Amino acid sequence: MTSRKDLVRAAQLRPELAAEYAELETEIGHRFRNDMSMADIITAAEQADTVTVSDDQHQPRCLKPAQ
Repeated sequence: MTSRKDLVRAAQLRPELAAEYAELETEIGHRFRNDMSMADIITAAEQADTVTVSDDQHQPRCLKPAQ
């Protein structure tokens, strides 16, 4: 399972996709994960310090470019 830290970073890197997940979460009435909602993840992403990623090996797997 992806860590909270990775999900927050993913939301920072792909805010539009995170917003889509949050909208879907609301539509279907289920949380993204049992222990946190996408809205919680987005809020944490907005409040967290942004870290510069120098290469894609440090990006969460879901955000790496397709090979």
